[in-house]
Amino acid sequence: MAHTAKVLTIAVAAYNVAPYIGQCLDSFVDENLLPALDIVVIDDGSTDATAHIVKKYINRFPESFRLVSQENGGYGAAVNHALALAQGEYFKTVDGDDWVDTKELLTVVCYLMDNRERSDVVVTDYCWVRHRDGKEIRRIKTDFAQKQYQHIYSFDEIADKVYLNKEWEWGYRENEELDGYDPYSNSKSCSELVTHSYINSFFKNMNIAVSTARAGNVIGGGDFASDRIIPDCIRAAIKHEDIVVRNPFSTRPYQHVLEPIYAYLMIAQKQYEDIKYAGYYNVGPDDRDCFQTGALVDLFVKHWGEGMKWIDKYDGGPHEANFLKLDCSKLKKTFGWQPHWDLNIAIEKVVEWSKCWLTNGDIEKCMNKQIEEFMKVGK
Repeated sequence: MAHTAKVLTIAVAAYNVAPYIGQCLDSFVDENLLPALDIVVIDDGSTDATAHIVKKYINRFPESFRLVSQENGGYGAAVNHALALAQGEYFKTVDGDDWVDTKELLTVVCYLMDNRERSDVVVTDYCWVRHRDGKEIRRIKTDFAQKQYQHIYSFDEIADKVYLNKEWEWGYRENEELDGYDPYSNSKSCSELVTHSYINSFFKNMNIAVSTARAGNVIGGGDFASDRIIPDCIRAAIKHEDIVVRNPFSTRPYQHVLEPIYAYLMIAQKQYEDIKYAGYYNVGPDDRDCFQTGALVDLFVKHWGEGMKWIDKYDGGPHEANFLKLDCSKLKKTFGWQPHWDLNIAIEKVVEWSKCWLTNGDIEKCMNKQIEEFMKVGK
């Protein structure tokens, strides 16, 4: 495959992905493919061996691999950094714990080279793979704005559709469109818009600080609501039944309830001290903790023990978003905030609280202990 310039920049946002980054980078290694690729790994403040592993690939293929290290700023900041450094005519993101089909990527690159004068956006299929054994669960043929596959469209034809397609792989920022699909989701959008209208109409010139914060999917002890994954897990555990999972493939920004509570209080304190901090903030986990629901239940089963297992009852069901993430770069940059607990610890604390409640233990003592442990992190 002859070419004179890099065809495709692949941005790999990486944070503590040492167990997976090798498989990711290996999937780009092909003698016919590498000359066309500009692979930029943004190490987002990793504390494990991620950077060390990437450097091995740079030593082997210095013309194709680059490593850029930055302080932890979140997925959005990492991708934007890579975008600013991109040398390819096209740009693609691949998470550090994902990989590509090498042969299929070669097909895509050849297509880009042959159609570079006519193609602005190219959309491909993707797969969901079960982490524990690498088995392909589902192959998703992306329904890109109801457009025809194998047809070439100009950017003007599909630009407005891009922004309506909410199954993108990066986190939503505070300035994204507010328009939830279902009544429950849209009620949250409406509450934001009503708040904005009151700020503009009454509070803007009164020196009153008003902020809104948008939390990811919150989990924690004491949640017994219906049709929520962690309460469903707990009810199944109590009954010694298998956990039924309706959509194990949906990705959500799960976080312990103490994370947004802490962030809300921090924002309130800061804006009380200085009104310049009033604004709109996302509160969610780091990108590595945006888990598929099946993987979340795997963690629950591990921490609960007692031989628990779960079964996949996916049947399509009503509309449900498959892929949701939050970009919390604004909160991190403004306040120096970082999540306290990763998802593994969050699930551990949920199980601890639930077993305390189940055995008629001292709930107040358990909660106070968890709050103290939470507050010690990062000090």
